[in-house]
Amino acid sequence: MQSLTIRNLTKRFGDTTAVDRVSLEVNSGSFVGVIGRSGAGKSTLLRMINRLNEPTQGSIEFDGTVVTDLRGVALNEFRQRSSDFHAFELVFVAENDELGPSGKRVQEMEKQGKVYHRSLVNEDDSGGKR
Repeated sequence: MQSLTIRNLTKRFGDTTAVDRVSLEVNSGSFVGVIGRSGAGKSTLLRMINRLNEPTQGSIEFDGTVVTDLRGVALNEFRQRSSDFHAFELVFVAENDELGPSGKRVQEMEKQGKVYHRSLVNEDDSGGKR
């Protein structure tokens, strides 16, 4: 079961802290969005996860591999495996309803092999169990 664990991830550019001690865990099958105002560090966080930006401190673990420890060939191989991390392109708010699990765009992306995990919902469950 794949998972992503981030612990106390920080990125500083000189005296400016772009990402400050972010910690989170994302389990396989989860759908996660990173939301925030312009300049809040969203892109920096994603670039650190796939190691295009080197974190100042903290750790990133993906599927049991401590990504922040990878160097050289091992890092390049990880980057190739995680190249589909940005499965959805940027969209306007009005288009977000098409990105839900039953949305037309997600179904099209699944057919193209661009969506690998979706949380399954039992339609018979009450709202609280979903």
